[in-house]
Amino acid sequence: MEWSKIKTILILLMLAVNIFLSINLYSQVSGSIREEHDMTEHSGEILKSHGFAFFEDAFLDMPVSMTSYTFRRDIEAEAKAAQGLLGECEQAQQGGGIYQYSSSKGKVIFRSSGYIELEWLSEDEPDIEALLMPGLNEDALSLKKETEGYSLYMDGLKIVGAFVSDRHSGKETFAEGVWVYGQKERGAISRTRAELILALGDVMKKLNLTSIDALKSAYILSPLQNGDVRLTPVWLVVSGDELVYVSALTGQQITS
Repeated sequence: MEWSKIKTILILLMLAVNIFLSINLYSQVSGSIREEHDMTEHSGEILKSHGFAFFEDAFLDMPVSMTSYTFRRDIEAEAKAAQGLLGECEQAQQGGGIYQYSSSKGKVIFRSSGYIELEWLSEDEPDIEALLMPGLNEDALSLKKETEGYSLYMDGLKIVGAFVSDRHSGKETFAEGVWVYGQKERGAISRTRAELILALGDVMKKLNLTSIDALKSAYILSPLQNGDVRLTPVWLVVSGDELVYVSALTGQQITS
């Protein structure tokens, strides 16, 4: 047999094997997706059978999986943020993890766990976004301007606790709050939606709540003792006038 024919046969065999493996992998993935979907629907039916009321597809609209993150404090990013607002400025380390940057325009103070304080003295309008944008060095992070300040979002989900106010007093502007600077590190993966549905039912039962009027996912920012911050994925439940946060990692109720 000619070598060219042997090569052709080998290539066709390899192609057939790759097609077979691709079909097999697709079947496994599709089966896993269908199984997760069915388990989610079944868990919702269990809640409904126990007297809980919620809107159609409430749980199927939730993310299949979420991840927690830790952001390590980044002094260089903080300095860059201060310079973006103040221009050329002086740095002073006050101890206890406190850094102050000042110029003729005003001063910015950074504390552990993302705490920011701004005192603006210049007659020019401050570009507060110049202070906040250096913290958005991750594609997943974004900010949103609101009536009284700025909120931070991760993967399009609001980070509860990450908010910098923007208030004025005469010619002076003051801003303070918590923001995120530094590179993120991935942490634990959330429980399955089916597990979280049942855990949510247990939490609501303890709170004597039976209706789910709104349900969405978010992150809660928590300060760490070493000065870093942690973002914990949560399910945010609105039941009447009550707002309940359930950790997507543990299924336990947490406070914002």
